[in-house]
Amino acid sequence: MARIDALYGRAPGQTSGGGAILGAIVGGLIGSQIGGGAGRTAATAVGVLGGAAAGNAIEGRHSGGSSVQGYRMTVELDRGGVRLHDVPSPGNLRPGDRVRLQGGQITRN
Repeated sequence: MARIDALYGRAPGQTSGGGAILGAIVGGLIGSQIGGGAGRTAATAVGVLGGAAAGNAIEGRHSGGSSVQGYRMTVELDRGGVRLHDVPSPGNLRPGDRVRLQGGQITRN
């Protein structure tokens, strides 16, 4: 026996990588315009890394990254401990409901 402790909507964390690549290129070009010698090399490297991170984040926001794709259920076990379950839909289960975990299935008790 167990009970549902919490239920959180979750968003997909996947991107194609295209935003990171484009961001790295743009960041590298901008970074290469700064300083000279070793300073220019460092600025280019920072531009590539920063551009990649920014490009990936922008792609995630604009490619449906903010739409909920499922739910993470936190289930508190009667004997102690907590289990996390990712489910496409919680159905009629709500936080505080007593549930049974059997064969990977969560059912109301």
